Amino acid sequence: MRSKITQIGNSMGMIIPKELITSMNLKKGEEIFLTPTKDGFTITHYDADVDNQLKIASEYAAEYREVFRKLAD
Repeated sequence: MRSKITQIGNSMGMIIPKELITSMNLKKGEEIFLTPTKDGFTITHYDADVDNQLKIASEYAAEYREVFRKLAD
């Protein structure tokens, strides 16, 4: 798919092709995330930073499970 950078008021923007909007089930006003890769960018629905933070939190919770159980009592 191709897209072109265009002037939108005082900013620049990209028109997202209808096929991409349909395939990603995007809605007006919804956020998308562009993640740099070695070949360019990946466009996703989710924030990779938040996903990484949740993974770290899950590992932390597993490591300190017994401490959290004692605190809960």
